[in-house]
Amino acid sequence: MSIKFVRTTEEHIKDLLQHIHPDIRKEVETLSSLPYEESIRDTIGRAVESWTIQSDDGVLGIFGINRLQLLSDKGVPWLLTTYKIKKYVKPLLPLTKVALSYWLKQYNVLENYVPENYSAAIRWLKWAGFTIEPAISVMGNRRVHRVEMRK
Repeated sequence: MSIKFVRTTEEHIKDLLQHIHPDIRKEVETLSSLPYEESIRDTIGRAVESWTIQSDDGVLGIFGINRLQLLSDKGVPWLLTTYKIKKYVKPLLPLTKVALSYWLKQYNVLENYVPENYSAAIRWLKWAGFTIEPAISVMGNRRVHRVEMRK
């Protein structure tokens, strides 16, 4: 079971969009007013850095970080996965903390938002060390948690 991390290319984005995990699609649709494909391309395009997780099965996901504002000390980490990632979760878990530790050397705060009903992501974020704030309503009746990790 070989996994590698490579810089993201257009082909990786196409593969991700073709095999997107249904929960990720719902999450993107909850958090963005843009059409889902445009939102994904925008997130990856604005990234300070983005990496593709590949295996023999193809693209498992793309992850990266965006800067909240040009001169901000806040980074916005994100992970977009395909349905193929499920069988690779255990070997990838420790690498989560490696990436977050690396980004905390560059940013004082890591933050993002996750839909209230995305329990798998919330469990993973808690495990990784994020503080999960109470859900708030955004864009009408969509409820999301702000998640944060500080140095």
